Amino acid sequence: MPSFTNPIIPGFNPDPSVVFHDGIFYLVTSSFLAFPAIPLYASTDLVNWKQIGNVVTRDSQLDLSKAAINLTGESSGVWAPTIRWHDGLFYVNVTCVDTNIPDWEDVSRFESYIWTCADPFTEEWSDPVRFDFPGFDTSLFWDTDGKAYVQGSQSYKTFALRQISQFEIDLKTGKSLSGPPKFLWEGTGGIFPEAPHIFLKDGYYYLLIAEGGTYLDHSARMARAKNIWGPYEAYEKNPVLTPPPRDEYVQTIGHADFVQDGTGNWWAVALGTRIGKGQESPMGRETYLIPGAWPTGEWPSFQQPVKITTETANLLPPKPLTKVSAFQHDGSLNEFTSSSNPSKFAPHWVFLRNAAYKNYILSTSSPSSITLVSTPLNLNAAANSPTFVGRRQTAVEFTASVVVKTPPPKTEAGFTVFLDGIRHAEIFIVDGSVNFRTVEMGVQGVTKDVASLTQNEPVEKLGKAVSIASGAESVKFSVKGTESEFVFSYDGQEFGKINAREVSVGFCGTIIGVYAVGESTKADFADFTYTE
Repeated sequence: MPSFTNPIIPGFNPDPSVVFHDGIFYLVTSSFLAFPAIPLYASTDLVNWKQIGNVVTRDSQLDLSKAAINLTGESSGVWAPTIRWHDGLFYVNVTCVDTNIPDWEDVSRFESYIWTCADPFTEEWSDPVRFDFPGFDTSLFWDTDGKAYVQGSQSYKTFALRQISQFEIDLKTGKSLSGPPKFLWEGTGGIFPEAPHIFLKDGYYYLLIAEGGTYLDHSARMARAKNIWGPYEAYEKNPVLTPPPRDEYVQTIGHADFVQDGTGNWWAVALGTRIGKGQESPMGRETYLIPGAWPTGEWPSFQQPVKITTETANLLPPKPLTKVSAFQHDGSLNEFTSSSNPSKFAPHWVFLRNAAYKNYILSTSSPSSITLVSTPLNLNAAANSPTFVGRRQTAVEFTASVVVKTPPPKTEAGFTVFLDGIRHAEIFIVDGSVNFRTVEMGVQGVTKDVASLTQNEPVEKLGKAVSIASGAESVKFSVKGTESEFVFSYDGQEFGKINAREVSVGFCGTIIGVYAVGESTKADFADFTYTE
């Protein structure tokens, strides 16, 4: 039986949405505090994907400067994009959520946006059209008469027992053409009915949602109606994606989108989490592909439970993506500079919130080297952008390293495994000494409906500083990742480690990167490597 390997897009790539147009599949995922925002991937066979850019690359498109992480591990920023194509344009819409506003009933915590692009391979995406929806996980749908509708998750009985609501939208202005959002469906009784998508098929409007929260009870459920406004009747055999047995390696399957390939077969993309024996899941929620079938007039079904090695007779033959993006990178992923434009970063590198690009000096002679201009902001910063750049961890086991030139006085130059501002670990050099730091929240792991943190505030733990050799011009830092821990080394000697569980759970996934803290001083990094 033909097979493929899941996840199809590994690492920090949750909440996938996919569309098929003109022989190419396009897929986007959530990015939360990461910038550029909303990574965009393309494929011709659903298994082999290439990052062809990012949707949000300019400050004029989105301001993340005040987006933060709260003490439950919930991240502000870009939640749950949907990608669709209609009448010559690609559309991506999201809700940006401010988790600093604790009241879920306060609609000011939600800002929704739409970006458009005629050809993502050759053009940057537009500046946004803002629209108001009193909730999150918004999605777009066009009916056969050309009318466009927005669906989303809105508070109902409580902040967790929500409803799916809808209004008709003017895509040019973002205004509702049908008044306040109207009720469609409350799901089947689980918490957080969210992530709606509508599909028109065989005379029915099929409404797909996630339910159960994004952890162990996560699932996908469906209802259908003969009219876009309902009434929607639930599928009697819900869920269509079921929470896996607890002994399965891949958990939290949900937040799905469906796509039909060019041969007529149906597939789901969904987030999922690889959870280790000790409740470790540092890469967070990744993108999985699930074979399915959707007979005429009936309900879809999908192959479950989701496995790392997935067998299916419907596997598309491998086909290279021959169309070339003006924004893609064809060199090593260790290279900071883009092969398509050496004056810019390759698209897989990310910053924390909107980057101050003046603080990053790319090397014209060594693509795997970079100079950082320090600022006083460190990795705990709750707003604005510290001088930090990294790439997603994409395998359970990896080794990464970088050479750091001895920085000027009062300048900290470091190498980090970063989940968010309340959970990270780094080895660093400052004032002629090497040290190791962790910032932890006491993570217990993924439970039924929450990520369990034992501490109310992040706790910083600092190691014992060691002076570098007299006259040393540089040091080499490395980190080795395994299922259970990250081990940091200095010039080949183990120097500190952190349990992988401490940089697990929540909305994001681990990023391996370099940073500098100081007062506009420069820190030089060379020979960045990441191998799996």
